[in-house]
Amino acid sequence: MDGFTLAQEVLTELAEDGIERSEDPGEAETVVRERMLALGAQTLQLHLEKRKVGYAGASRPGACGERQRFVEYRPKTITTLLGDVTLRRAYYRCGSCKTTSVPYDERIGLGTGQVSPGLAKAAAVVGIQEPGQSHLDWPRLRGAAGNRVRQLWSRRCRRRTPPFSACRTPFQI
Repeated sequence: MDGFTLAQEVLTELAEDGIERSEDPGEAETVVRERMLALGAQTLQLHLEKRKVGYAGASRPGACGERQRFVEYRPKTITTLLGDVTLRRAYYRCGSCKTTSVPYDERIGLGTGQVSPGLAKAAAVVGIQEPGQSHLDWPRLRGAAGNRVRQLWSRRCRRRTPPFSACRTPFQI
């Protein structure tokens, strides 16, 4: 399917959902962007559901020198640049030392957080500012991250958790 056909289908779906096409480019842009992000998140979800992510066989070397055994696939919902998606990752446990691991998380840098590496990188770019700069350069970030970074930043500011504990920067778009 080409991009034009996909765009026509999105417009048809919006009309079927009762969403009128606006003559205001700003309003239309917001509606279409949100629909495309939702479509992107659904596409990413379908892509990831077909993968056995992190599976390294029935067992793998553990930190203690013994073997960790595959236990099951465990779900983890993360926020991406496109929206929330759920991964099912291989989970391993060592019978001797009781340590556990999730190789996929380690390999792609998920850590204990619930943010995709792409969104984390975009948020880091937002956090890096020139000394004395009084606002964030959202137009520069819009192509890569858009509202997803702003939502993450706002959520972190409300919780006052690192690395965004100094949340005095006003948003200017």
